Amino acid sequence: MAISYCSPWTGSAPFVAEGRRHRDADRVGCRDRARAALTLRAFPGRDVLDALVTAPLVVPPTVLGYYLLVLLGRPSALGRTFEAMTGSPIVFTQVGATVAAAVGALPFVVRSARAALESVDSRLVLAARTLGAGRGGR
Repeated sequence: MAISYCSPWTGSAPFVAEGRRHRDADRVGCRDRARAALTLRAFPGRDVLDALVTAPLVVPPTVLGYYLLVLLGRPSALGRTFEAMTGSPIVFTQVGATVAAAVGALPFVVRSARAALESVDSRLVLAARTLGAGRGGR
């Protein structure tokens, strides 16, 4: 019988499955750091990060596509690295279309997640702290 444990407010509690560390244990810490970056903490460069995430929302689709071609095309470092690793270019493939769709949808996902995380009642956060949760996802 496997036991899965993870407290959503800490990044350090691993998943335990029959005494072994679960492969998704590191993703929990990443999720909590992303939550803290989106809503809880002010840090240097937060406005710049917010502008980069929101940019695909305000940039026309043709301009966004052009920038993605420049960023991921064969002459770019990312394009050369991807082609060296996989043997095929990233542009004009299913992978490229998936990356473009993900970049285009990123602002909607981030805004929805931010709104959901900001709507959490502060009393619930305080109750979680009384049960052992740390401040800011630790």
